[in-house]
Amino acid sequence: MAGSVSGRLFFYKLTKIKAMTKKSNDMMIGSIKLVNGGFKGLEIKYLETNVKNGNTFIDEVSRKRKLPIPGEMINLFEDLGNYLLDICGYTTAEVERKILLNNLEITGVDAGSESFLIKGKLKVLTGTKTIPLNTPLIKESDEFDGFDAVMELVTSIYKEAKEYVGGKMMNQEQLVMTFYKDKDGFDPKEFAKLPDAEKKRIATSALEEMGVIVIDQSEVDEVIDGNVNLGQPQLGAGEQELVIEEIANASEDDDLQFELGE
Repeated sequence: MAGSVSGRLFFYKLTKIKAMTKKSNDMMIGSIKLVNGGFKGLEIKYLETNVKNGNTFIDEVSRKRKLPIPGEMINLFEDLGNYLLDICGYTTAEVERKILLNNLEITGVDAGSESFLIKGKLKVLTGTKTIPLNTPLIKESDEFDGFDAVMELVTSIYKEAKEYVGGKMMNQEQLVMTFYKDKDGFDPKEFAKLPDAEKKRIATSALEEMGVIVIDQSEVDEVIDGNVNLGQPQLGAGEQELVIEEIANASEDDDLQFELGE
């Protein structure tokens, strides 16, 4: 029955990927909260337009994704650090500002078309504790000099978030460098010299340690090419009904399987 389980999972996941990618393009994002700096994903809130019985209404939807966010998105969040410190009145002296930025983690952003709020946490007591550090809600009328620059960053962050929900994440080198950077015996320079196949193996191990199911491209190709027959003989009638029920009742919060690329 191994073939039936494999076929069912791939059909279910590939169907969800297509549906979610299409849906992510229409997201009206309101806020994003990073989990463990984005390395363990994010929580996203957005507005979704629905039509029922001829009536159009808007729902606020909250979703969690557990896969590491793209490196580009992490960099954009880090770029918000100076603006958070400026708004909260911290020193602009170069050396002191650099120390503050090294101890600051941006944890989220909440923005509309004409306002934003940046959330973070600052390490204190030699890094053993943290305190929340958030801006108030900043509007264009508040005459903050960096308002346009922040809104431009937020626009880029929300664009990246849509691509992330649609399936984009860290590439394998970013993933390994982030996951193993504090582990004894890991040498980034030696890792960079490894052949691609070995880099992929290490990245796969990192994902599996995080509880992510990694799809091998050859297995996906088998499903697409029809080598795994989803109807018969792998699945009996009862199992086919179960598959249909699972797909119909699937939650958007379910994790997608991840196909590891370069």
